Amino acid sequence: MRNIKICCILMLLCFLLLGSVSFASRTKTADTCIEGHTLEKVGESEPTCLNSGFIVYGCKYCTYTESNYVLPRGHVFTTKIDKTPTCLEDGVAHEYCKFCGLEKEKYPLLRSNYKPMELLHDYEYHDTIPAHCSGPFTLRYVCSICGAIKEYTKGENNPNKHLVLTHLEDVPATCTENAYSSDRCFFCQKTIKTETGEKALGHDLGTFSVLRKATCTKDGSGYKKCKRAGCDYKEYSIISKGHEFIKNKTLNATCSNPKTDYYKCKYCSETKEDKIGKALGHDLKFVIDKKATCTESGLGHYECKRAGCNYTQTKKINKLEHNYSILINKIEPTTAKAGSVTYECSMCKKATKTTTLAKLPASTIPKKSPSTNEKLKY
Repeated sequence: MRNIKICCILMLLCFLLLGSVSFASRTKTADTCIEGHTLEKVGESEPTCLNSGFIVYGCKYCTYTESNYVLPRGHVFTTKIDKTPTCLEDGVAHEYCKFCGLEKEKYPLLRSNYKPMELLHDYEYHDTIPAHCSGPFTLRYVCSICGAIKEYTKGENNPNKHLVLTHLEDVPATCTENAYSSDRCFFCQKTIKTETGEKALGHDLGTFSVLRKATCTKDGSGYKKCKRAGCDYKEYSIISKGHEFIKNKTLNATCSNPKTDYYKCKYCSETKEDKIGKALGHDLKFVIDKKATCTESGLGHYECKRAGCNYTQTKKINKLEHNYSILINKIEPTTAKAGSVTYECSMCKKATKTTTLAKLPASTIPKKSPSTNEKLKY
């Protein structure tokens, strides 16, 4: 209750201060507010966790004010961990208001509440054991707090990996095998060969021995034998001879064939051709065999101009259009009847074309041409 009274007094002081400054600058009179006040915000006080806030509104044209109270927002608590629990000790935490800082009593973070308890260990990487003849691939971690050990395994045992070995002998490199040392595994008693770095020597092949001679069309064969003592290796190979072509003539390009070189094998009768570039193509000219008229189609042909080429291609020539240019009859139009004009083709003297002339309008009186049966009137 006391806090509310203090807020009211502060609100009144703010209003009087703002009202004294703005009252002199108002241009309207207080009589304007008879029909209602025109309010605007003149001051406010934000609420806290426990105390109310308020907003003060004042009239723009008189000294009227009113206040709206805002309820306290209350505490908003969040958790803070003071001590994180481990695999050996419980932890401690407390709650506090994020606005006013009010703190509640601290409470324990019990290890038993963490499921599984394995999460509380602080495991650090310790070592790696590769997959071997007696166990799979293993990663080992040790807790830095309590010393607990945790292992992660993957896959299956590797029968080709041995960890505890007893040395037997060293074997030098041969033609086909690298140098190696021989050891025996303590667990599985298997003899293990480990390369020592010297690579296989490879075969030292002698001269080539022919078994069958090669021809142009058939392959031959032979072999080379390793010269190292105790090695019976033989390397067989195919002998390919193939044709050896020599050019014996050349034909220049024609309308239908490109330039061609002809070859013959030096050792047998095999031949081949080598075409160079492209054919020239026909050099055509058009010859008219029968001219076209307006009543009949014409006929012509293409023929190649190159010497020795007899290529021809027949082509039909379309009929010509009639040339209607000779006037043979004309009937003048009147207001009662349409007229017409008839033309004759100047080339064939047979085809005609008649065009209708529209009737004259009723208001148009054409002048009559004088005739032999009618005299001119003045």
